[in-house]
Amino acid sequence: MGLGKTLVMIALVLADKRMELASEQENEPPVKRVCFNYQAVVCSSTELQGHSTTDDYPSAGTLVVCPKSVMPQWAQEVVSKVAPDAIKVLILHENNRHAIRLEVVRSFDLIITSYNLLLSELKRFGNSSPLFAVHWNRVILDEAHIIRNEKSRAGISVCHLRARSRWALSGTLVQKRAIDMLTLLRFLQVPHFQHLQQWKRYLSQDVLAKRRLNSIIDPLMLRRTKQHLQEIGDMPALPHLKVELICVQLSEPEMAVYQILFAICKRIFTEFLRQFENYSEDRTPQFINEIFDAKYSKIYLGFLKLFNYEPAVKIKGLVILVLLLRLRQFCCHPGLLLRMLRGLRTAEDVQSFGTAASNVESQLKMEFDQKLPKSDELTDKEDAIIEKGSFEINENFCLDNIKDKIGNLKFGIRNMVDKQPACSTSGNPLDSAQALKQLDPHNAIFQFERSSAKLKLVIDKVEEILTGTNDKIIIISHWNNYLAIIRKCLQNKSWNPLYFTGLLSTKSRELVLQDFNASHDKRILLLSLSAGGLGLNLNVANHMLFVDLHWNPQLERQAQGRIHRYGQQKPTFIYRYMCQDTVEQQIVELQENKLAKMELPETEGDMSERDYGCLNLADLKKLFLLDNKSEM
Repeated sequence: MGLGKTLVMIALVLADKRMELASEQENEPPVKRVCFNYQAVVCSSTELQGHSTTDDYPSAGTLVVCPKSVMPQWAQEVVSKVAPDAIKVLILHENNRHAIRLEVVRSFDLIITSYNLLLSELKRFGNSSPLFAVHWNRVILDEAHIIRNEKSRAGISVCHLRARSRWALSGTLVQKRAIDMLTLLRFLQVPHFQHLQQWKRYLSQDVLAKRRLNSIIDPLMLRRTKQHLQEIGDMPALPHLKVELICVQLSEPEMAVYQILFAICKRIFTEFLRQFENYSEDRTPQFINEIFDAKYSKIYLGFLKLFNYEPAVKIKGLVILVLLLRLRQFCCHPGLLLRMLRGLRTAEDVQSFGTAASNVESQLKMEFDQKLPKSDELTDKEDAIIEKGSFEINENFCLDNIKDKIGNLKFGIRNMVDKQPACSTSGNPLDSAQALKQLDPHNAIFQFERSSAKLKLVIDKVEEILTGTNDKIIIISHWNNYLAIIRKCLQNKSWNPLYFTGLLSTKSRELVLQDFNASHDKRILLLSLSAGGLGLNLNVANHMLFVDLHWNPQLERQAQGRIHRYGQQKPTFIYRYMCQDTVEQQIVELQENKLAKMELPETEGDMSERDYGCLNLADLKKLFLLDNKSEM
């Protein structure tokens, strides 16, 4: 990454054009390399296949297919590195695609478009689209690993393009498994590797499969690494890189609610495991067990509805990923769950919740009043807590399970006064009535105006960098709404960050990048991982904050490569924020295990099993603390 793949391709286009001009001046036909053209049948629709011979399609120049965020960068590289008018460039995007005709497309040397637009053109117009109505001299896929899924629509669309020669550019060709290469081989039209069955036949057999794959890839690949260039003296050593893991401790109210959410998710995941015949679970999740009275059943079922789960319906694996998503979002800011808590409750659910909670609350209050120990030793503050309704979870503390430990209430209250939470992640479960109250959208921790524990540390770090240095900062998250929360906090402190997400138009993205790279006053960039984690050169910044973590460590490394690359002049700092005693801590452990495995040589075994980016069943058990080494 960052070693000039874009410039190499632009130089190739320029060299081709110069060769054509030289041949025209000598009145001779241009001499071009003869490329093997394996005409693969990759589509089932005769409408999309069109004619089988390339003679029926007029020729065109070079087509670059890249992520939307990278399109302006290709054009900028041509403007800054090539003499004026040496290469005619056209960016084909949503706003101008209908106004550009086939003749116009053919008049340009370099056409730049996105994967999404290419797919849209194929679906709507097929061979009538200018992109599919020509025979390109060259097709270049930038960030080619985007098409790695053999069933992805992006991969299918690029394989429909007709071209004399094909290039696939990527800094990380294999992100998860060796099979990531299948769609690339299909696009490059490598014989005998056009279908998944062919891959399984030749490349899914232990060590021999690796040798076969190497023999196929070696003659196709041009590869440069930073280490190699530094060894031969073509590249100076990069500045020092420091990666720091910042541990975040959730506040007591946040941890109390997180326990409830995690317990619900764990219960649903346990039911998911029980759907497998070979799974047996001796331990019952510690939350509203079946031994509880029937009065709790409505509340418990209401909890499950919050996660769109019906106990009578078989749980699908996608539901489990949604549960993990909600837990990860809560770690960033509880307000990210506010829409779920409000939207999934129907009027009937709210009424049922209210009636059930009221009944349980009244009964527990009666039990509480009867069993409350009378003592002159209680302080005025403790009396005030009891009068407010002691079985509720206050903003500053959480009570232990009243049903099981009401006899120890006095001790628990003293713990609260000392701001020592009476419940912990591994402790006893909270009562269902308490839990319901804490999942109420009106709970203060769900308000966006309230900073979460992680957000406070993020803002503190930004303030430290801005006041102590002249450096620029990039803050990366998966979720646009979390970036919006951070943006609001920064604006409240009179810091006006730039904002780069997938919601921006192509022109707006270009302007944002220009401002960040050129302006000394614009020192903060909020960047969506999906929109800006690929292909951008942002080495004007040397601080990057990952405010949430991803399963696949390679995606974080790609984003890290946006600033720690050729041209970086300052020491580079990467900050990764992790909430302790939460699912994020398990994610960090999974990342470390995956990275350690990637350093190991391939051993005997199915290559398809070496999946470093996906979550398998063993990973999910660890995340929900159900593996053999974890305790409930």
